[in-house]
Amino acid sequence: MKPDDIARLITAVLEIADQSDLEPTQVVEFMVMAAGANFPESHAAAGYPLPDIPKVPTGSAAPDIVDFVDAWHHLRMQRNDLVGANLFRDPAWDMLQEIFVHQLRGHRLAVSNACDLSGVPQSTALRHLHRLEEKKLVIRRGDPTDNRRAWVECPQEVLDRLLEMNADLMNLARRA
Repeated sequence: MKPDDIARLITAVLEIADQSDLEPTQVVEFMVMAAGANFPESHAAAGYPLPDIPKVPTGSAAPDIVDFVDAWHHLRMQRNDLVGANLFRDPAWDMLQEIFVHQLRGHRLAVSNACDLSGVPQSTALRHLHRLEEKKLVIRRGDPTDNRRAWVECPQEVLDRLLEMNADLMNLARRA
């Protein structure tokens, strides 16, 4: 490798580390694993923890908001059954809300599961997910222990905004 190539690689690693709130050594370890190096099956067991999932602050309202978002989703599905999903389907919003709820609970959501939860065909769901990524509303991360899987999560600022929006909706519903 030429010195310029090494400098570009180091710069890229530092940028990824900064964006992902990781140490540069962790980024390099993830890159090595993603390249197929012979690491143990369990990444965590090998002492290489997965990066933290951004979480919504778990105040006293957090469980209420999870219940509210779940109930609202259930009502929307009932509405779709009554009048037809094609009239009211909103797969991007459904995926965003599911990602939000999973993160609020401290769970990761695989891309394939997010697509399934959207209620539309996989190809349509992936197009919507791509649009969410372009708008920087979600981030897709490869699973360093399984190259076939990717995780999807919301950046912290999106989680905070979704928390505000859902809290406002919940308070409006309570007043009605």
